[in-house]
Amino acid sequence: MTASFNEPTNVSSDTGTEKSIKAPAVSVMLCTNQIDSYFEEALLSLRKQTLRDIEIVVVANGLKEGQDQQLKRICTDSRIRVFFTAMQGVTFSRNLALHEAKSDLIAVLDADDIAYPERLSRQYDFMVKHPEVMVLGGNYDSIDADGKTFFTSGLPLDDASIRKKLVTSNPICHPTTMFRKQRAMVAGGYGGGLAQDYELWIRLLSHSKDQFVNLPDPLIGYRVPVVSKARMSRRAYAQVASSQWRQFVMTKQLKWGFASIVSAGKAWFRSRQG
Repeated sequence: MTASFNEPTNVSSDTGTEKSIKAPAVSVMLCTNQIDSYFEEALLSLRKQTLRDIEIVVVANGLKEGQDQQLKRICTDSRIRVFFTAMQGVTFSRNLALHEAKSDLIAVLDADDIAYPERLSRQYDFMVKHPEVMVLGGNYDSIDADGKTFFTSGLPLDDASIRKKLVTSNPICHPTTMFRKQRAMVAGGYGGGLAQDYELWIRLLSHSKDQFVNLPDPLIGYRVPVVSKARMSRRAYAQVASSQWRQFVMTKQLKWGFASIVSAGKAWFRSRQG
């Protein structure tokens, strides 16, 4: 199947006739609002994956004039499907990618990160062998603007540890994740703005038989300086507090109420800092 493109409207997608009904092993979502060197590096890292049976679902929102043509020139790999939308915000873009993905295994990569070559093959093999796992993440290398590693994460690995940590923080690095599409769709997909991944994980917690797992080795180069400011903003903390409070109301578990108060306090502190 060749990649095809439509002019940017509210939502547009490839409209070519399908040549095969066989779904790829993995669908990768890659959402962006600009075409720059970081995006090109992220896309190239997916094209170089050792797992070849994949599709790369690129959703571009609010591109600057002329960047749609630039994107068309970059996306020459037949495994790439591109969707344009004028709808601003990554939450809509992620839900569009989720809806259009052909595989039930969805992998995520942010447009400024780098997937290591064996990332998808390792996660795919694990998910096939462990049908009880709903969300599979992994550790990551924090990299600077030049791609140099300055820190390697040490996230909790097993389901019990991850669930415990989710009460107060997010122990799952979203751009390392592979998860099952149908589970996420039934849960309502993405929401929550800057805390969209955390909010989704909390909603998925109610499925006690489905597990969260992190692989021990780093799966990606995570460009922390690009995203850390937004993730630590008062708006992000406020959205986390909202998700925790909703969980408290639904479960009546005091730990969620306490966590919500702490997150709200962090949001207030950030607001005082201007």
